[in-house]
Amino acid sequence: CVDSCPTGALLINYPYPGRACIEAEEAKSHCGFCSVGCPITVKKISDDRYFIASSGAPGDYLCRYGRFGNELFIRKRRRINPIERHGSKHEEITWEDANGKIAKGLKEIAAEHGPESVAVFISPEMTTEEMYVASLIAREGIGTNNIGSLAVLETGAVSGSLDNSLGFTASTADRKAVADAELIICNNTDTETDQLILSVEIIDAVKHGAKLIVSNSSKDTLEPLASLVLDPLRGRSALLWNGVIQSLLDSGYFDREKVKGLDGGNDFLADVFDYSADAISDMSGVDKGLILRTAEMIKAAKRVVFVHSPDRPRDQAPGDMIALANFLILLRSVGVRADLLLPRIAANGAGMEIAGADPAFVAGRQPADGLPGAKSYTELAQLLAGGNIKAALIIGEDPMRSDKLASYFSGVDFIAAIDWTSTETTMFANIGLPGSTYLENPGTRLNFEGNLTRYNSILKPPSGVEGWKVLAGVAKAFGIDVPTDGVEKLTAKIEALVKESTGGFMPYYWNTGQAREWDGHGCLIVADVTRAASHIPPPLSEIEYYKYEIHEVGIDHFRVRSHMRV
Repeated sequence: CVDSCPTGALLINYPYPGRACIEAEEAKSHCGFCSVGCPITVKKISDDRYFIASSGAPGDYLCRYGRFGNELFIRKRRRINPIERHGSKHEEITWEDANGKIAKGLKEIAAEHGPESVAVFISPEMTTEEMYVASLIAREGIGTNNIGSLAVLETGAVSGSLDNSLGFTASTADRKAVADAELIICNNTDTETDQLILSVEIIDAVKHGAKLIVSNSSKDTLEPLASLVLDPLRGRSALLWNGVIQSLLDSGYFDREKVKGLDGGNDFLADVFDYSADAISDMSGVDKGLILRTAEMIKAAKRVVFVHSPDRPRDQAPGDMIALANFLILLRSVGVRADLLLPRIAANGAGMEIAGADPAFVAGRQPADGLPGAKSYTELAQLLAGGNIKAALIIGEDPMRSDKLASYFSGVDFIAAIDWTSTETTMFANIGLPGSTYLENPGTRLNFEGNLTRYNSILKPPSGVEGWKVLAGVAKAFGIDVPTDGVEKLTAKIEALVKESTGGFMPYYWNTGQAREWDGHGCLIVADVTRAASHIPPPLSEIEYYKYEIHEVGIDHFRVRSHMRV
């Protein structure tokens, strides 16, 4: 029904009765519910009545979140004005006063306890431009390197995890690789829930003859279509894929002498861990026969695509990204066209490192150094858990909803929060500012393929101030000059930084139509096969909580159901 469903979704009286939102009869943008970034069209039917649908172009579809998720924006009470908390009471204040008090509060804590005691936390759903301005506030305004996402921190993800393997950490191809694949391997994915349109494309490839292997400890709705289903214990996938590689080495498919000639080949082969099918079966819980069948299916394919969600914690394992990168390099060395797609759950998860909203990277994805504070998510987590963060600016995330995360902030002296609706965090904050949704905020996001998608402000935010301008106002209070006469100037600045620092890898990070041809070269690295499962973090944004609620409770209240047929 995803392919042919003619229905759209109505935004009635959005966001409040009597508020004019768009002047044009029709406006186009993109969906911000996941990292696919599907095109959308908003049509004005009458005053305060709008119709959301796909773009209308052949092949452009919307998942159930993109089509009907606007109900989230309608039913939530929106923030209109800045507020200041006095005890348990809240008072509306002016934008100028709010921005000044945020700058003053964060600066005072930095002066008293050091810049490393202050942090800026951002949602990976924000636009690239918002992330960039947030990074300026952290590094230039406060003088701290403590900037990142609590959602990413909770997954245990490592920034730039494939830099030493491939030279870049991004998808090696776009979605066209799925249509051309002879074998698709989904590891740590639930595309029907997290990236439904990608799921449709995988289904279509299977209908046209591609084989499918699904590796997941939790049920994946693609399993009925799979030629092979692997069920490793949580946190064991790196072991599993190393076991498959070992089987291919033992069979002679990967020639050991040729592997020695690859970068890192000697150290890779010198790994003394027992990756035999018998040992890996015992440690991963996957039957030995399935491990060997996986190896045989890979041997029979000339075009292989791995699909792996780097920010999905359910089946994340230490070293899983490195193990998959090793597989790509080895397959390319024997003439197989192997690619890796990294579909993220978060809408702009791929843009964080580019925008400098990461403790390991400044804007342009250059290594961060020289400033006090964390240099990695591991160090940032240690600062939080140790009670060393005394003040924070939290944008688009709601840590106070989680008992564990809320405990990290129990000893803070000052918190400022920005969000488009009231949350536990905005109510707890000393100063709260209204934010905006992806329907109301112009700018860019990078989808999981690295393609730049441009979002238009097709509805006016209830506060009258778009999200990037909210952050520009905060930056101004710190004395940072951020242009406010057009978000395009910020986009151009980020693009120039990316072009300067990423060189030939720019098409993988900031693609505006460039050819993307990975040559298959890289360095084999011994993957961490520690048997450790990551915990399942709570949803930290309103959008993620909405998706979590739908997934856990059910989708009966949707007007359409999702059924998969071949």
